[in-house]
Amino acid sequence: MDARSIFAVQVTATKSFGGIETATLAYDELFQDIGIESICLYKGPGMSMLSEAGLHVVPLPTAMINMFRYVPGLSRANVAAIRKRAKGRQILFVIHSDRALSALRRSFPDAWFIAPCHSNKAMNKKQADLAITLNAEQQDLVTKTLAGSNCKAIQLGNPYKSKGETAAKGEKLRLVFCARFTDVKNPLAIIKAHAALNNPPELVMIGDGPLMEVARKTAESNVAFLGWRAQPWSEITQTDILVTPSSWEGLPFMLLEALDRRISVIASNIAGHRAALDDAAYGTLFPLHDHDALVTTLKQAVAKPEELREKAALGQKSGTDRFASKVFWQNLSAELSRISSL
Repeated sequence: MDARSIFAVQVTATKSFGGIETATLAYDELFQDIGIESICLYKGPGMSMLSEAGLHVVPLPTAMINMFRYVPGLSRANVAAIRKRAKGRQILFVIHSDRALSALRRSFPDAWFIAPCHSNKAMNKKQADLAITLNAEQQDLVTKTLAGSNCKAIQLGNPYKSKGETAAKGEKLRLVFCARFTDVKNPLAIIKAHAALNNPPELVMIGDGPLMEVARKTAESNVAFLGWRAQPWSEITQTDILVTPSSWEGLPFMLLEALDRRISVIASNIAGHRAALDDAAYGTLFPLHDHDALVTTLKQAVAKPEELREKAALGQKSGTDRFASKVFWQNLSAELSRISSL
């Protein structure tokens, strides 16, 4: 499939900055690498960030993402503007926000629609052509949800491009948490496990969120709270161990980026982490919500950090090998070709 014959439109609406914006950036990098011109219809707090990253960002009409079942399509002027920009090329919509799907489908009945899965909920993706799943467990769940519809679930993960960056060497081993302070990211798990260690290394907490106050109160000695960082990788070194006790992830960019920098990883044994770490080939997994198991895992890692570092080194190229633009586009374009032949 000739990428130059396609014009892509991403549609993203969020209330707080996070993983969906990261995925939007990843798809934009994919389109740039493949040679597809694209724009992004966007509503959320990351407008300036996305624009500064090089995306052509257009405000998303609020009416398209309201809470009512029926929402109007784009105005004639907006439809005409997108078609003019497409210059007769096949339009490919990447729908990150499901509530915009029905309106766009009515306005562009001849377009292709793919919907990346940012959660396991896929009921509203039935009007898409393809639902892009991120891990094996999600693929099974979404396939069942979409049964009887024309939308097909395919497990492609997220497109990922290596940044080619090297982490600073570091002077001592530290444990690092880097995420929003929310129940899903589970920052209290690492704080409590750290407190249970004898003579623990420093624990560095990067991020902010609603659990920040309780996290500070729970923490004991040798814990540093750095707050939110626009460039968190400038704070994480080669001697650090990244610990992610999340209760849910799709395919976390954080772990792919850590491996890209050869940074050791300990993660909860959930589907998204298994997908990123290739079932513990590139890091260590511990049972979710198992405090004792996490404490034991941390003790072993602190005692023999070289074992985790060897796994991280093996995983350095894994993100690029598995999710690189050419690989991702080859698999996606095969499905798009199937759609065009129907």
